[in-house]
Amino acid sequence: MIGGACLGVLTGIISGYVPGLHPNTFFSEFDPGPLRRDDLLSFAVVSSAINTPVSKLESMFLGVPDDQTTTVVLIPFQRYTLAGRAEEAARLSALGTLAAALITAPLLPILSGVIATAYDALRPIVPILILAVIGLQILDNGLDGFLIAGASAGAGCLALLGAGVSVPGPIESMLTGFYAVGPGVSCALNRPEVPRQARARASVPGAKLVRCGLLGTFTGVVLGLLLGLGPANVISLLRRLGVRGEDEYIMVVSGVDASDNLSSILALHALGNPRSGASVFLQEHVGELTLGEALTAAGLYAASLPLGTWLLVYSSRVFGSVLTGVRAQVATAIVTAALLALAAHRGPGALGLCLLCSGIGIYALRRGVDPSVCSAALAVPTALKLAGVAG
Repeated sequence: MIGGACLGVLTGIISGYVPGLHPNTFFSEFDPGPLRRDDLLSFAVVSSAINTPVSKLESMFLGVPDDQTTTVVLIPFQRYTLAGRAEEAARLSALGTLAAALITAPLLPILSGVIATAYDALRPIVPILILAVIGLQILDNGLDGFLIAGASAGAGCLALLGAGVSVPGPIESMLTGFYAVGPGVSCALNRPEVPRQARARASVPGAKLVRCGLLGTFTGVVLGLLLGLGPANVISLLRRLGVRGEDEYIMVVSGVDASDNLSSILALHALGNPRSGASVFLQEHVGELTLGEALTAAGLYAASLPLGTWLLVYSSRVFGSVLTGVRAQVATAIVTAALLALAAHRGPGALGLCLLCSGIGIYALRRGVDPSVCSAALAVPTALKLAGVAG
């Protein structure tokens, strides 16, 4: 188990620092070789735990997020960074991550006895719940939100449900287009130069931190039951639950990310439902988890998060002294071009889908629409499949 954990730290750091390398892509292409069962378990959860905080650096300094969570904090992170306060944003993210993890982890043994029953009761209405959450996002973003959600859902249905459509890595192509290339182009062309970052601390009252941790925990656990939805989809719900200000927004979204990953480990045991790249990897290479293995994996995940959050804060200082001025613009342009080249290498279908989704993502940012609306590309096809409308 120790060997797998050490390998997980290494791969979590690499995948976290490489822009646009989504964890799902990483796990889908990684060959674990002759690792033992316990090493496979520790490798997957530790790698995910390190990647979760570290990958947020790409949103701060490059504007090239690699997943739903870093996309929804893209704009707040950019505002902090352009004000010279990237380290403060990193500390807020770290606090929200750790607070939710500390609350969620002890709840998992209790949830293990009720999660299967709860899901069986919800199963008939899960597609409706998924579409309702997407509908709430559309409502909050008006006509442009409707157009972007519709275009995103159309791209997702074409790639994931369309008969005879052969696109290498359709999910990766879509995610790269929506969450990396689109924002990357926008930042390279429109973002002001990044100033030198100041050393800063985040001053958060204890009551606010607990409140944000509870909100992150509640939302993350609920997400563990709903296929096709991620942290990006619940932003409209969080605002209705009373999230106020960008500091709370960053803490709660970061907490949702950690809590969702923890509850996903339990969902893999109780429901056989892989909710993340790490869960899919475990289901494929480990198979069914016992309750003891699921709780051990969740404990390892929670125990690894402090290292990931420390790397996030420390790296924000390093990046803040290097990626300043025009260098940040150039780095963003290079990374975006490299991601497009990677899509082209996968074939014309992957490049075409990436460009289509990039255009939708750019339109969303230019119109001031929450980029999380683009995640309808995954949620709507999932809802249709669960409802039996599509195979």
